[in-house]
Amino acid sequence: MITVKAYANCDHAYVVWVADKPIPDCLGFALYRQPPGGEAEVVDTFVGPKTEEKIPAGTNRPSTVWPIQKFMWSDYKAENQTELRYQVVAMCGPDFDHMKPGPKSGWSNPVTLMTPVGAPVQAYFNRGIVATQWVARQLASSKKSLKALVDPDAGTTNKTRDFLGGELKRFLLELLDTQQKAGSHVYASLFELNDPEVLPALAKFGQRAHIILSDGTHAPPKGKKKTNTKAKSKATTKARSKAPFDENSDARAKLRAAHAEVHDRMVTGEHFSHHKFIVFTESMNSTKPAAVWTGSTNLTYGGVCTQANNGILIKDAQIAARFFAQWNELAKDGDEYPSSLPQFDAKSTSTSVEAAKVTAWFSPNPMIGPKPKKGAGNKYGDHPDLRFARSFIQNAQEGILFLVFNPGYQGTLLNDILDLLENPAKNKKLYIHGVANQDPTGGKDKSPLIFVHRNKKVGTKADVENNIVLPAAISVPSGGKKKDKDAVAALQKWVKMVNDYWQSETGGLGMVRVHSKVIVVDPFGKHPVVMTGSHNLGPKASAQNDDNLVIIENDPVTAAQYAVNIITIYNQYRWRFMQQEAAKQHKQLNQWNGLDAPWTSQSSYFGGDKAKELKFWS
Repeated sequence: MITVKAYANCDHAYVVWVADKPIPDCLGFALYRQPPGGEAEVVDTFVGPKTEEKIPAGTNRPSTVWPIQKFMWSDYKAENQTELRYQVVAMCGPDFDHMKPGPKSGWSNPVTLMTPVGAPVQAYFNRGIVATQWVARQLASSKKSLKALVDPDAGTTNKTRDFLGGELKRFLLELLDTQQKAGSHVYASLFELNDPEVLPALAKFGQRAHIILSDGTHAPPKGKKKTNTKAKSKATTKARSKAPFDENSDARAKLRAAHAEVHDRMVTGEHFSHHKFIVFTESMNSTKPAAVWTGSTNLTYGGVCTQANNGILIKDAQIAARFFAQWNELAKDGDEYPSSLPQFDAKSTSTSVEAAKVTAWFSPNPMIGPKPKKGAGNKYGDHPDLRFARSFIQNAQEGILFLVFNPGYQGTLLNDILDLLENPAKNKKLYIHGVANQDPTGGKDKSPLIFVHRNKKVGTKADVENNIVLPAAISVPSGGKKKDKDAVAALQKWVKMVNDYWQSETGGLGMVRVHSKVIVVDPFGKHPVVMTGSHNLGPKASAQNDDNLVIIENDPVTAAQYAVNIITIYNQYRWRFMQQEAAKQHKQLNQWNGLDAPWTSQSSYFGGDKAKELKFWS
């Protein structure tokens, strides 16, 4: 017997199936999709048999011809905003030229590739790194750079921007336009702002836009000098020299030219004014909050299009009011971090939103517990937001999925997840899977990329240049040539082999690819939990930054949407990453380059970590 389960978010569907025992002579599975009342159609796949003649890049065939040799599939070709159900059929025979349909499943549960418009909690995702092959073909055909495609003239867009920004970009622009025409006010606290569509959309609010705008990451890019929008006279020369670089100076000027109310928050040192939230008021009301947009997405062309990000709309007056109160507190504090700010953020706000519970935390908030000893590693200590979130991780019953960006090295929620791997009972019970771009054991001078793959930690000690770019791009970074010629030679050989079929991929804009900060606990269990926001999920963010952490309980639809997004991004990274690691360690590269007949690895799905994975998803 074969059973099948389908999941979806606003971008694509993820289908998982389980057989009760190995299927004799099975060479893989055909997958069918069907809309309500419509005809069933065969889902296409992209890899043929090893014995097949070389075919052009990008070729696809029906899965009845090129069957799926695993028990899960991401359906990227299903159209958005459509309801679908799925069926799998085992394709059996001695070889691919003599296959016949074998055992089949019933039809799956129906799923809809959209975020429910009327839901009080709505999650949206861009495509970013998930679309690297598609982008590679666009760049090859257009003869333009990636930056030229994702950063066009203000107020304009193109096919590449629309595709990469996905539903996140489409919905955010639609939301801003709808609220602007309805007469709402927006109160935003933003770390970065330069997106060519979002910036004009905010400017259209004019005097109804109230923006706290940070200076960004402080340090100027190479070749640029510091600028300070507040330094206006010779008397401020000394202050100007110590001021942070203002990466948002252009956006600041454009907002003021549009008569928006702009508050500068030019922070220094270890502080980041790191929020990415927008509060929307009720129509024609200047101070009555109705909803809030938050998540990981910086409103830059990179954040919207080339990084992996999420955005979430919460349509609840109480949660929106708490974000509005935070906006007022930050506007009052200007560039400073007074002692009153952590006290203001010491407690969370929770409310019931239909069947779900939403809790909002803000930072900086006070340290709790004993002060860490000097040299102990985590100089920031523990904090109430982390302690609250940690309780869900420690009480997980089925599994944890995560995407983590720069949490820090000790005292982070990533540490708490990794601790579960060291607990034999927890490790046996739970399915833990995710990717982070910082290994807490790596040391402060490293920022390695790590994976937890079916409860096994896989990592590297190489530095940023070779870790963040390459796993998301099939190319060899130039810096690596000086460090390990043999490894680079092996990697180049693999790149050439891969590029016989796959397109050479761009290294992207900047070093960040996975920028989401998301932990999902028991997404398909009795108590699903989603943690997201601007917070990097470590004590530095809790102690030093302007940040928010939103925790959503008992919302299975939102939890499943984030789970699909996480597994998709993970799968994009891991294959490239493992090839890189094999090359650097002078090991045999992954030579899998086609379907096998017979399919000998089918049996691996009926025990061990693969069986645990299928049980978690099914």
